[in-house]
Amino acid sequence: MTAPRTPQDQQEVIAFLSDPASYTPAPERVERMETHCAYIFLAGTQAWKIKRAVRLSYLDFSTLQQRRAACEREVEINRITAPDLYLGVVPICRAADGSLSFGGPGEAVEWAVHMKRFDQEALLDSMARRGALPLSLMVPLADHIAAYHARAPVRRSRDGRATAALEAVVDSVAQALSNAPDYGSALKRAFAAARALLEEREQAGHVRRCHGDLHLRNIVVLNGKPVLFDAIEFDEQIATIDVLYDLAFLLMDLWHRAKRRHANLVLNRYLWREGSEETLAGLRLMPLFLSLRAGVRAMVASDRLAQLSGRARAPLRDEMES
Repeated sequence: MTAPRTPQDQQEVIAFLSDPASYTPAPERVERMETHCAYIFLAGTQAWKIKRAVRLSYLDFSTLQQRRAACEREVEINRITAPDLYLGVVPICRAADGSLSFGGPGEAVEWAVHMKRFDQEALLDSMARRGALPLSLMVPLADHIAAYHARAPVRRSRDGRATAALEAVVDSVAQALSNAPDYGSALKRAFAAARALLEEREQAGHVRRCHGDLHLRNIVVLNGKPVLFDAIEFDEQIATIDVLYDLAFLLMDLWHRAKRRHANLVLNRYLWREGSEETLAGLRLMPLFLSLRAGVRAMVASDRLAQLSGRARAPLRDEMES
C-alpha cells in the first residue's frame, strides 16, 4: 500500500520545521514525530505541532482554515489541565521572496501549536513500556482525573444526544473493523442492552465535556505530578461523553500494557473519590466502554497504518494484533 501524499505546501512547511536554522536559538538537531493527524517537531526547549492536511471519517483538517481553528481550540482546551505546556498558536508565513518564517511577514501558509518541550521518557506510555510506571502514581492520577471530571461542564440532554453519538461511534468502529464481524456484532448487542442506562446517566448529568483521548501517551509527569494534555479539540461531540467512558480509555490502555494492578487502583480510587450510587451503578457499562475504546484504538491505528509503507508498518501492525 502506498502512503497518501503530503500536500506541497505542507512538504515545504515540514522541511522548514525540520531545519535547525529555522529556530532562534538554533538547536543542534530537530526531532520529528508523526501521528495519524499531526506532525510534531522537537527543537531545543520548544515543541511545534502542525495538523496533517487529512480528511478521515472522524476529523477533517483538509483546509488551512480548519487547521487553524483546530490549533486554536487545542490550546484553549488543553490550558485547562496543562497551562504551562501550551504557549500559543503561531502562523508560519511565506514572505515575498518565498521564504518561510514564524509569525511573518507575509501570508500564513500553516498554523502551529507552540508548546514547551518535555522529556519523552516522562510520558506514562514510555514509563509503562520500560516497566518503570510506579503503582504509587495511580492514586494522584485518579485524584486528578476525578477532580477534572467534577469541574467539567455538564452536557445534560433529555433527547439522548450523547447516547446517539456514541451509537454512531459503535457503528463506525464496527464498519472500520469489518474484518472482525463477530466483534462488531457483539459490540452492537452490548450497546443495545446498555442504551437505557446510557440515556439515564446522560439525563442525570454524567455526560460532560471530557478529555476524550485519555490514554497513557497523553499523560506526562511534570514536577512529580501527572498532567493531562492533548485532549480532543477537533470535535466537541467526540469529547462530550460519559465520564466513565472517558476513564475507560486509560483503564483499557493500562490493561493492554499488562498493568492490571495499576488499572484496578485507578478505578478503585476514582470510585472512592466520586462515591455516588449512580457511579457504582454505571459500572455495568464498563465492559462496553472498555471494548469500544479498544475498537477505537484499532480504528485509529488502521488509519495510521494506511499512512505508512514498508518496514514502518510492522510495529504498528504488531500492536494492533496484540
